[in-house]
Amino acid sequence: MPGGPIVALSLVAAFLASPLSPATSSGPPVLVIEGDYVGAGSAATARESAQRCEALCQMLHAADIPFSRSKDSVVEASGVGDARVAILPYNRAVSDAEAARLQAFVASGGKLIDCFVGRPDVLGLIRVQVGGAVQAQYRGEFSMMLFDKGVVFGTPPRVCQDSPAVRSCSPLPGARIIARWADSAGDPRDTPAVIVSDTGAYLSQVLTSSDMANKTLLMRALVGQWAPEIWAASVPRDPQAFGPIGRYPTISAFIAALGQRLAEGPQIRDALAEAQAALGALLKSSAMAGVGQYRNAAQLAWEAKLAARQAYWRLYPSPRNELRGVWAVNEGLPTWDTQMQELRRANFNAVYPYICSGGVAFYKSAFLYNVKSVQEHGDYLREAVQAGRKWGVQVHARMLALSTIFAPDAVRRQLEADKRLMLDTKGRPQSWLCPSDPRNRAQEVAVARELVTRYDIDGIQFDYLRYPGANCCFCPRCLAKFEHDTGLRVSKWPDDVIGKGSLADRFADWRREQITSIVREVSHAARAARPGTTVSAAVFLNWEDHRNEFGQDWKRWVDEGIVDYVCPMNYTTNPTRFTAWVKRQMAWVGGKVPVCPGIGVFADGVTFTGPQQVLDEVEIARNLGAGGFVIFNYQPELARDYLPYLALGATSAPSTFDVKQAAR
Repeated sequence: MPGGPIVALSLVAAFLASPLSPATSSGPPVLVIEGDYVGAGSAATARESAQRCEALCQMLHAADIPFSRSKDSVVEASGVGDARVAILPYNRAVSDAEAARLQAFVASGGKLIDCFVGRPDVLGLIRVQVGGAVQAQYRGEFSMMLFDKGVVFGTPPRVCQDSPAVRSCSPLPGARIIARWADSAGDPRDTPAVIVSDTGAYLSQVLTSSDMANKTLLMRALVGQWAPEIWAASVPRDPQAFGPIGRYPTISAFIAALGQRLAEGPQIRDALAEAQAALGALLKSSAMAGVGQYRNAAQLAWEAKLAARQAYWRLYPSPRNELRGVWAVNEGLPTWDTQMQELRRANFNAVYPYICSGGVAFYKSAFLYNVKSVQEHGDYLREAVQAGRKWGVQVHARMLALSTIFAPDAVRRQLEADKRLMLDTKGRPQSWLCPSDPRNRAQEVAVARELVTRYDIDGIQFDYLRYPGANCCFCPRCLAKFEHDTGLRVSKWPDDVIGKGSLADRFADWRREQITSIVREVSHAARAARPGTTVSAAVFLNWEDHRNEFGQDWKRWVDEGIVDYVCPMNYTTNPTRFTAWVKRQMAWVGGKVPVCPGIGVFADGVTFTGPQQVLDEVEIARNLGAGGFVIFNYQPELARDYLPYLALGATSAPSTFDVKQAAR
């Protein structure tokens, strides 16, 4: 956990800073080129390209580096402009014409920073030779970049990012490796991570939004070689006016406000001391910049800014009765004991590991196929429960209900042969169990009963208990059961029950009931088998619309009392949107059960850049009367980049979660 007035970041000073005169140009020194050409890629590839571009822009913004943003298509037509550094964060299909533009840019003195997928001829401009992808041979093989000391000023000792694959590369004459990949234990691999020459740099993987602080320092170090004015730009000209710090416009206003609150206790005194030390460091950095020591001044200013934010984070209250949970994968990362220890250190009280789907179990199940790693490794759920009891963290087994995700192909083929899978409107099998099949319903009940009787878990949680979309399920069994249950006759299947079909509304009601009745049966069975077991559900955020598309009528689950609380997956970084969602969800539930919103720190398509965004959403949830929150999802980056900062204030005190007390 960060400590002391100034957070020690162990920044590398490659050589003593010499006076540097800030350069001037007619525009921002950096141009970020979004890869809008994806070649044979899909719409998902285009979204990923945009996300990688956005993450890199966030790093530049955090580093106070002026930049502009463009796209492949624009550079192809108009060139790079007057920028001196061009960055390609994830550009899969640079055209010949764009490559020619980049070649002219480098020939005129420009510098390129290219990530992962660069064309060989473009990378040749920065004296790098690339090969194919190198897949990780074991989990965590490519977990961090370790940097050589004394090469590029300002690079951090390491940048953490768990990468399933990297690209093989080597320096050509005139370039050198400045960082290599290492595994999660810190053991170096013989695989270059960053290569630098006098014309640019190459990173053998894209940069994601994890470990944002160190990636910010990396980008500042690389850009600072060729645009030295960025060092001066990151030092506040008027330290007293630096801000905002949370809701305070300046650090001076923050310090003044803290001075008026000293009677509130030691937490305020600690925050005041930290903020005052941060201001002192900012004043010193400004003085250093005044005599031309821009690089060292920028390093000190960076540490001071983080310390000021840390002081602010100490101010968040820490309620004594709320859910503080994390969704998790089946195995502890790196071990369940370590994971539970990290959660307890930050005063989190619940974890929701997925432990089975409709086709496979990550525990020793008598009803589901036991995944191969269970046969080799052991029972993941038993390990989680043991570690949870040791560290005082509740374990709620998450059932990925009707999805057959993670099941081997052979299991899916057998389910298809047994006609247990959903069919779409064209009769094509989907990788989801049909909820109208009594065999599938019996399996869900048996698995839940098995979990609560064989393991000392605190509860079960439904996830993926829905249809995959509006196009399911239209199998013959669903037709027969719909006609039997409603007494109606369908003359044209499925046209009569979809879109504007005459029976569409009745079918939508019936479809929702197929899912609700499973919740009802499983909930009653689990509670009967083990009284006191809590039943919760991870649900889609918009009950009103999603109940039609996905058949997930979770408000009815609440009204019937067949779930004890719900965790809507409110994955956004927009506080206004998050507020609107939680308000609406609280109104739907009406105080019958707690609402514990999901915060999507590592959710697909969402880019969290630091603790402040999480704290904002936690505060919103608390102010609106939520029963707590659940973060998606646990991984080492969460423990490193977020949990310690939440523990400064928002989760600084232990908390228990009582379902009845939390409902309002």
